[in-house]
Amino acid sequence: MRWRPVGTAVTVVLYMLAFQLVTHTRAETSADAAPGLPRHSTIVVFGDSITAPGTYGQMIQDHLDAVAPELDVTVYSRGKAGDTAEGAMRRVATELAPLFPSAGAAGPRRLVLINLGINDVGRYEVADYLRHYEALIDEIQRTGAAAGIVSPLYPDKPAENPKLAAMVAGLKEMANRRKLLYVPVYEELKALRAALPGYAFYALDGSHPNAMGHAVFARTILTALGIPPDTKPRAVQVLKRDAFKKEPETAESGPSGHVLKITSPFPLVVTFKPYSAPAAAARRAEKPVALDGSLDEWNLSNPLVLNSPAQRVLGVIHWRTEKPLVECWASYSPGTVAEGGALYFAVRIRDDKVYAPAGSRAMERDCVEIFLDFRDQTELAAAAAKDHKAHHFLSKKIPRVTQFILPAPSTDGAAPEAATGTGDATMLAGTRMAARATAEGYVVEFSVPASHTAVGRLSPGTELGFDFSINDLDTSSAFPTATQLRWTGSPRTPFTTDSWGKLRLE
Repeated sequence: MRWRPVGTAVTVVLYMLAFQLVTHTRAETSADAAPGLPRHSTIVVFGDSITAPGTYGQMIQDHLDAVAPELDVTVYSRGKAGDTAEGAMRRVATELAPLFPSAGAAGPRRLVLINLGINDVGRYEVADYLRHYEALIDEIQRTGAAAGIVSPLYPDKPAENPKLAAMVAGLKEMANRRKLLYVPVYEELKALRAALPGYAFYALDGSHPNAMGHAVFARTILTALGIPPDTKPRAVQVLKRDAFKKEPETAESGPSGHVLKITSPFPLVVTFKPYSAPAAAARRAEKPVALDGSLDEWNLSNPLVLNSPAQRVLGVIHWRTEKPLVECWASYSPGTVAEGGALYFAVRIRDDKVYAPAGSRAMERDCVEIFLDFRDQTELAAAAAKDHKAHHFLSKKIPRVTQFILPAPSTDGAAPEAATGTGDATMLAGTRMAARATAEGYVVEFSVPASHTAVGRLSPGTELGFDFSINDLDTSSAFPTATQLRWTGSPRTPFTTDSWGKLRLE
């Protein structure tokens, strides 16, 4: 999928969090805003689990699209959880080289910004880490791309790690010696940690940034690339659960939650908000639903839509459409299975490059994920009383809670088959799916029998836990998918039901 922004001003909203990077309109900007970037440049941020979600990569992409759209710069995010400088060398051929159609220095600039080190600190000595890092740079340069060094995340802890500080000093020396771009993220986050009160965190677990931490990554990289920073303070919205270990007793309050004003490493106004799950309705089917990949029998009014940067949970989206990328409809037939009781979904995906090679499994191609929690209130209360971690459905395989994976139609015309993310084949009993290629992308239809509910019946007023995602995998080498949008915008959905929305049967 390759989309470009529509409109004049861009506000980046990620993980249900808002980070306003720009205050310009396109009419006020020009290529002079990015003097060091040739037209049609490609930038790849390359790292570990900090980079994998694509959060700061998306911030960079949207800012460049706003201040210098005529440059047509494309940003990719390629990260692998737990990776190191040594391990990343094995990903260069599969994840970086395919992004550069031809080697050599001629033509548009290709720049790979390396962000690795937080996993190396506990595994390697400083000298070994620097040797691996230098070998990785050599490997990247052999693809015809330039390499830049992004210093690792400064762990969100009171005391500095002397070994990590030595690794950062070595990277800075390496950048100077090899005349490479150096991006001082470690240094900027160290300044942010000193400026924050003790109750607020930019990386609650110490290593994985929230929107505030990603904002520093993006801003620091943009500054290093020569993009002039705005003069007004940046506005960042962060979920409380991603920033507080416990609710602060005293903090300045604003209309949407706690507000924090910071001047270092650059002016920030941070608002901490509670999470609010969305809700949707499934209408009673007006006529029998034939699962054939056609939407003819569906009422197509009021779809659930995936079309917002707030819903991006993985990768970097390149927007260029006013039509929704994804539309989803839900309906149901009441009663038991014997009475025809079933829940139905139809999903229309607009994608200019559907990836579904013959013989590939469900998660190895473009696909839709539907998350459903069929438990009733009695079951939920009992589970909560027994185990406070009962929400973690993937690891526990909780009955009547699952992730359905609905693959795009393959290139060989073979009928696709649904799968489950939990590996619980019993959840597929009685389900049916159909998928059909269209001129704009593809359509998926899916039905789940009423027997999956706690009472074996679907009735008006029934409320189910619900979320859905679209996985867009343009190449087989992406990790783990190229881009992903989700209805709730929550990266927690595949792991815990506590961030799912609600689907109410009307």
